[in-house]
Amino acid sequence: MKNIAVLIAILLLLQSCQTYKTVSISEITKGRKYQITLNNGQLLETKCQGVADESIALRINGNLMNLSKSDIGKVKKQKTSPLVIIGGMAVAAVGVITLFNASDKESILERTSGN
Repeated sequence: MKNIAVLIAILLLLQSCQTYKTVSISEITKGRKYQITLNNGQLLETKCQGVADESIALRINGNLMNLSKSDIGKVKKQKTSPLVIIGGMAVAAVGVITLFNASDKESILERTSGN
């Protein structure tokens, strides 16, 4: 039973807190992270630096690049899942409490008191 609980805890902690939601090109805003698929199939994961009428400024490999909106095929906005974060924190807390309760309390007291 304990092994199953540990396995479930590990699987929950390995889940990503970041997900992507598909948005339209007109919804792109400055300062957000996006996963952009170009018409030629190239995939870019970057932060938007600015939006103009016909182009979008992106930081790619440390360089600022203006990308035409007509070159963009698909856009996904990065978002954080609060449920996964809360669930991960709860599993971690339960794991710490379980480990503390399962440990030898006398040895912990002996180590901390210096005897």
